[in-house]
Formats: sequence, structure tokens, C-alpha cells
Amino acid sequence: INLKPMESKVLHVLWTPSHEGEMREEFHLKTPWGMVQISMLGIARGASLVSALGESHGQQINATAFYGRDNITYDAQQWEDKQCETFMTWLNNLFGQDNDANSVVEEIIYAEWKEAEALFESPEMQAIRCSIEREVKEGRLAITPGSKRYVIDEVHVQEQLTKLLLSYTPGWLKLGLRFVLGINDGQCIEMSNHMTKQSLKKIIKERMLSEPTAVMKYTGGRCKTPSGKFESKMRMTVYQHALSQTMMLIFFLDRAKMNLELKLGRLFKKSSSTKSSEEVLISLVQDCFSQQRSTIMHLKYEGISVSHVQTPLDDYDFFVKNLAVDLKDGVCLAKMIDAVTSKPILLSSMQLPTATRQRKTFNVNLALSYLRQLGVPNISDITTTHIVDAHQPRIIQLLWSSILHFELPEFRPEIIQHRASRIIQGHARKFLGMRSYQLARDGTILFQSLYRGFTVRSTMCRRICASTLIQKTWREMVYELDLMRIITVQRSRRFITRNRVDRMASIMNHASTEIQRTWRGYSAKFSYGCDMMDIITVQSICRRFISRNQVDELARSMKSASIEIQRIWRGYHAKIIYGCAINDIIAVQSIYRRLLACKEVASLSKEMRKASIDIQRIWRGYNAKLCYGFDLIDIITVQSICRQFIARNTVARLN
Repeated sequence: INLKPMESKVLHVLWTPSHEGEMREEFHLKTPWGMVQISMLGIARGASLVSALGESHGQQINATAFYGRDNITYDAQQWEDKQCETFMTWLNNLFGQDNDANSVVEEIIYAEWKEAEALFESPEMQAIRCSIEREVKEGRLAITPGSKRYVIDEVHVQEQLTKLLLSYTPGWLKLGLRFVLGINDGQCIEMSNHMTKQSLKKIIKERMLSEPTAVMKYTGGRCKTPSGKFESKMRMTVYQHALSQTMMLIFFLDRAKMNLELKLGRLFKKSSSTKSSEEVLISLVQDCFSQQRSTIMHLKYEGISVSHVQTPLDDYDFFVKNLAVDLKDGVCLAKMIDAVTSKPILLSSMQLPTATRQRKTFNVNLALSYLRQLGVPNISDITTTHIVDAHQPRIIQLLWSSILHFELPEFRPEIIQHRASRIIQGHARKFLGMRSYQLARDGTILFQSLYRGFTVRSTMCRRICASTLIQKTWREMVYELDLMRIITVQRSRRFITRNRVDRMASIMNHASTEIQRTWRGYSAKFSYGCDMMDIITVQSICRRFISRNQVDELARSMKSASIEIQRIWRGYHAKIIYGCAINDIIAVQSIYRRLLACKEVASLSKEMRKASIDIQRIWRGYNAKLCYGFDLIDIITVQSICRQFIARNTVARLN
């Protein structure tokens, strides 16, 4: 692993033990500064045992019915699938997504049509409608004005206009047609129940791009198309109707989307190339009007404009079908966070569309950073890669941690159960700890009593054996002494022998006393050594227990300290990156401003050069005109003098 200065890397290890039970693994990392040893401890679940249990009880698990929460038995995979299904339902309800489109349309027709009707009958919409009808009637808004070409009768134009109107979603298009065309409630109910794409095309062709009453007026029902002047009048009426109704539909849907909060979703289809009301208006002008720019400027001059623009976020489908797949781009996760916190912050910062992994990583990283900033626990081991790679257990862990932190009312029973289980686990662990401590203490006391009994018994046995040996030795010495006395008496050396015997007796008494003193000292030292061993053993057990508790406390404090150090380091690293980015931005801005200044100076120099040339040209022209005037005056003066001289000579000659 090669690390540059001020660089950090995260190493993710996927550890799959082959056997169940307690495991210990070690591996080494080679870095430029030395070797790093990492030890991993854990308890592996028996995969073979779980699979065997599933195979042996598979029929029973699959046949389990939902009789109550206490009667359900799930294996690991079934429980994970059950949680995913619950979370998908909750997220869809939270996002306001309904897979049944008919229910949404019925809700709009029966519950929200009054808001749309109030908007359609509002003074603003009435003013727009009057302005459009007036401009169309007076000919300022006309289809190819001054031309005999009938644009709407052309098939490709009809198809373009129909495609343009069908770029709206069915719900919004039905709502607009219901008010613009004046469809009554009965027809509206029938339209909402049996409306398809073909029927919408038919309504647009028969009611929007045509006028049945005008055809009946000019034909009287005797033919399909009148002739002569009636044909031109009928066409003009139909064109005015189609133009006014189409523009009224565009402006009404734009106002409804901007001013009303209806549950109809996006205004334009996701697959449509048109994403704003202005683009719809431009397409209409391109297809039907001869002068595009003048028409749009004229509408803005009349105070008629559109403003709705459908962003990529509006095109995003928030309906969750697969929990792991639909949350891996981070957008649904950001919307969930905004919904539970009631602060729309993250969703506006998402990078859309999420077509690349880089954008998904940015979105997920932003959401996880915000959750960590809010203090959501138990997500420190969840990384961006887990979410982007659709790691389902980690996603479920993230959702549960968020639910428990924000205490959502939808999951109140689960939160209460979680707290109760934590309390029960705490009491159970405390009870088990006390019980383990008592068992260990009782075992230690029992071991000490047995060891002390064994020591005392062995000491007594050694003492008894020593005393028996001393008595035997002493008796032998006494027997030899008596025998010696008898022999001494017999040899008539009583006095000398007695003195010797007394001296030997005193020596033997002193020797026996010394032997007893030495043995008692040895026995006392041995007993003291055994007692010291017992005391040291008990002290080591107690110190080991105390040191284990202290190590556990230090491990917990070191874990929190390491998290705090990581947080401070990441903040410092982010500040350094932010400072470098700011310096880069300032440098780029300075270079760009310098380039703009150079370009402006170059343009100004060109203008100054042109101005100097104009000044020189004007001055030279003025100077040339002035010189020409002086030369002309001199020529005239010379000519007058010459003519006077010739005239004088002529007069003198004549005289």
C-alpha cells in the first residue's frame, strides 16, 4: 500500500470463516514505514448448521401461516426479505408513491378538481383567456398570416401537435382537457375510467384541432366540407379555435403546476424530449407560425408567459421496487432523510441523472455524512461502497439506525420493543455477570480450601514421619547407651564410663534438640511458602479479574477516542481539500478575468486604432479641402490680374 503525504485510505476486508465458533485471523500490511499487523477476532455462525436446519425444516417454515407475531418463525433469508418488504411499503408511503395510477386520477377527479376549477375561473386565467381570444380574433396571433397554406390540414402537422400535447402526462392532460374543452362531470368520469392514448388522440383531433359546431354551422349537416367562401370562413374559425384552445391548455397547465399542489406527479412524461412549458410554446410556434421570435415577444408584451421547467429531479421515479437496487444511487435515501427531518436540504444537492458510479458515490456519501452529522448511531461501519454496491444487510442496518434515532411514529411498536430488549439484555447481562462472578468466587474459595487441606494433610504426614524417624533414632541411641553402660560397669570402669556416658548423653540431647529445631524451622518455612503461594494465587486471580474490567473500559474509551480522532482528521482533511479547491478556484478566476481583460483591451485597442484612423482621415480631408480652397482663390486672383492686364492692353491698342 503506497500512501502519499496527507493521504488516507480505507481498507475493507470481507472475512468468510470456513468453520463455526471462535476465530482469530491475522494478516500483515506492508507500508513504506514498516509492517502493520491486524488481528481479527470473532465468532463465526455455522452456515452448514443453518442450511441443514433450513433443509430439515424447510416444509414447516414455508407452510407457516400468519397467525400473530409470536407464531411466526423465519430463517435468516426470510427475515431479511420480510424487512425489505416492510421498508419498501414504508418508503413508498413516505414518498407519496402509488403504483395504481387509476386511484390517483380518481382522487383528482373527485377531490381536487375544485381547486383546478377555481384556478381556471380565477381573474388571472380569465384575463389570459380573453387576451388570447382577442389576439387570435384580431389576427395578431394567426397561423401563417397572409398565406393560403392550410397548416392544420397537413397530416404531419397534426401528428406533431398531437405528439406535442401527448408529451404531458395523462393525468395532467385529462385535467387540462376537462376544463379547457368544458367537459361535464359525467363525461369526465367516463373519460377517467376509459381513457387511453388512442382516445386522447381522438379527443385532441376532434375537439382541439377541429370545431364540430363550426362544421355543422357552415355545412348544415348536408356535407363534410362546404365550398366557396364558406370553406375559407369555416377553416378560419377552426384554425382560430385550435390555436386559442391549444395555447389556453398550455398556459392553464403551466399555472396549475406552479400554483396548485396536486397529486399528479410530474407535468411532462419522463420519455418526452420536451421538459418545460416554454419549449412546448416554442414547438407550437415553430410548427404553426411563420415568425417565431415576433410571436413569443408579442406574447410577453401582452403579459402572457410561462415559467414551469421540469428538472431531472422531477423525472426521477421514487417508487421503490427493490430496496437495495433503488437506494444505491442515494436519491431515495436523501428524500427519506429530508422527509423524516422535515428539512428539504439534501434532495436539492443531488447530482442527477445518476448514470455514473461517480455521481452515485457522491450522492450516497453526502447522505451518509449528513446522517453522521445528525448523530445517527451504529453507522460507522457502513461505507459508501456498501450502499452503491447494493449490500442489502448494510442498507437494512442503516434504515433501522435512522428509524431508532428519529423515533418515527410508524415504527413505534418496534422502537418500544427495541428499548425493552435493550433493558432486558442489560439486566440479563448484569445478572449473568454477577452469577459468573459468584461462581468464580465460589470456585476460587473451594479450590483454596481444597488446596489448603491438601497442604495441611501433607504437612502433618511429613511431621508424623519425621517424628517417628526421630523417635526410632533416639531409641537406638538410648539402647546403645544402655549397652555401653552395662559393658562399662562390667569392666569396672564405672566412674570414667559414667562421665563419658553423661557427656555423650548431653551431646545426644543437644543433637536431638538441634535436629528438632532444624526440622521445625524447615517445617515453618515450608508452611510459610505454601501460605505465600496461596496468597499470591488469590491475588493474581483478583488482579486478573480487575485488569480485565479495566481493559474492557479502556477498549471502550479507546474506541470512542479513535472515532473522535477519525472525525477530527476527516474534518481537517476536508478543510485542507476545501482550501486547495478555493485556491484553485481563485487561480482559475484570476486567469479567466485576466483573459477577459486582455480580450477587452484588444477590442478597445482595435476601436482606438479605428478611431485614430477616422480622425486622421477627417483631418486630412479637412486639410485637403482647405488647401484646395486657398489654391482656388490664388488661381482666381491670378486669372483676374491676367484678364485685367489683357483688357488694359486691348483698350490701349484700341485707343
